Amino acid sequence: MAWVVQHARTREEQELALGALRAKCDILWAQLDALYFSYVAPGWPPPGAFRPADHRS
Repeated sequence: MAWVVQHARTREEQELALGALRAKCDILWAQLDALYFSYVAPGWPPPGAFRPADHRS
């Protein structure tokens, strides 16, 4: 927010900053959804996932 206040002086620059923030939030929500549906919804761990007990050195 501080960067926007200091650098985005015009309405157009502020709209661009807002668009970038919206895009970032959309990407982060998509990542959270993917993680949730991969690991939480069906149960842990998902099929084929690495399990420390399976790892042999």
